[in-house]
Amino acid sequence: MKVVNFKNNALFLILLLVFFNQNFAQTKTVAQIDKYAKTVSRLMETQKQRIFADISSNGKKSNWKEFKTEKTRDSADTGDNLSKNAYVWMKDGKIVSTTFTFQSPSRDWAHFVTYYFRADGTLAKAESTLNTFYGNVTADRNYYFDSNGKIVKQNVKYLDLETQKPINLIQIRKRQDFIDRKVKFFKTTNKLPFIKLINKKQRGKQSNKF
Repeated sequence: MKVVNFKNNALFLILLLVFFNQNFAQTKTVAQIDKYAKTVSRLMETQKQRIFADISSNGKKSNWKEFKTEKTRDSADTGDNLSKNAYVWMKDGKIVSTTFTFQSPSRDWAHFVTYYFRADGTLAKAESTLNTFYGNVTADRNYYFDSNGKIVKQNVKYLDLETQKPINLIQIRKRQDFIDRKVKFFKTTNKLPFIKLINKKQRGKQSNKF
């Protein structure tokens, strides 16, 4: 039986939070944004995420709902919904990261996007992976943003979906059935489609303190 050393775990979490706070505001350059994103990624590994999904049927108006577990979310699957899912990580009541899964009802493509947000709620970085059977392509992209929402750097890498070996644009053009998907940017946390659910819960927590 594995013995958990709570003292070491607590110390690790304290050091991680200190390191996190030191890098929270230093997100002006690409190097600083990358460093910050890595810090948030480590926080994502140690903290429990919140689960959201759009339960509306395909073609209907979005209807986002929060779920306590993945099991309860999956139980809401009707076969033509849950095409948009999201995990949210928070620190001190603020959203620091969100991972979305966008997919077609037929599940012939899936788009995974992770957003990293600054303390003021502005988007710092977006990492996306598109896997599609239309052309059998994987497209990996990274976008870096300044605090005004302007892209300061971006890069893309195309891979064969099956072999995961790099392919170039000439090969991409030969795959006439390839359909690319644009990355949707939420420039601030206030633009997230379920932000009202989060704000409502946060207000409820604050009112319970009094």
